[in-house]
Amino acid sequence: MHKLDKALRAAKQALLAGEKELLPRFKKGNPGTWRYKKHSEIVTEADEASNRAIIRTLTMATPEHGILTEESPKLRGSKNSYWVVDPLDGTTNYTAHLPLWGISIALVEEGEVTVAAISLPTMKERYFAIKNRGAWVVSGTRKQKLNVSNKQKIKDALGLFCYGYMPEEKIRGIRHVPQLTQQSRSTRRLGAAVFEAVWVASGRAEYSVLHGIHDWDVAAGVLLIREAGGEVMTPQGKQWKLGDKDFLAVCPDIKKPLLKIFRHD
Repeated sequence: MHKLDKALRAAKQALLAGEKELLPRFKKGNPGTWRYKKHSEIVTEADEASNRAIIRTLTMATPEHGILTEESPKLRGSKNSYWVVDPLDGTTNYTAHLPLWGISIALVEEGEVTVAAISLPTMKERYFAIKNRGAWVVSGTRKQKLNVSNKQKIKDALGLFCYGYMPEEKIRGIRHVPQLTQQSRSTRRLGAAVFEAVWVASGRAEYSVLHGIHDWDVAAGVLLIREAGGEVMTPQGKQWKLGDKDFLAVCPDIKKPLLKIFRHD
């Protein structure tokens, strides 16, 4: 078995482990107790239970890889090959019993994302990608290749945006909302990077703009979008890389008009 196929199998097992912790709590409307991190960001018992289950699964299946997660933000193990995990992306939605939340798992090797796995449990969809081998979605027994939208004009585009919890991130995020909204067919703020990424990768939306992100928020989504034919860059037009705090994911034909909106930043 190729090493990336082995890694993908481990990621699938880890998604299932996380789902088993999150879905029953969500269906009961009981995420458990929660506490606040900086700037009113929530972490719940559900986050932590999913985190433990995913770490346990990945460690057993692929002990050769390190692990970095949102709830354990200090890298454990190898710095050359490691998992980047968000055990519950969209925690605020989750605690409010909004169905827009998910799990994100990515493998980073030598600074590049090579495997991606995202679960949207309430949608009963799982998304996967392997570097240079494409991206696909699995729903039940149906498997479908992912392709970004072929829309060519921003006036026909559905745009997604989200910004972080820190005041400066909110300022950066809000600054361009009027222009994005006026020039696009419509815009939405979903509150979960996993949804915003897979919506672009699957062609349901034409672009997504995120501010104040961490690697665990978007590493898997970036590979999905790129393997589906999209582009992921900073709002200044540079290729997005791990560690960058802002990103623009877009289908190719509307890249130029979008970058014009951000060119004076």
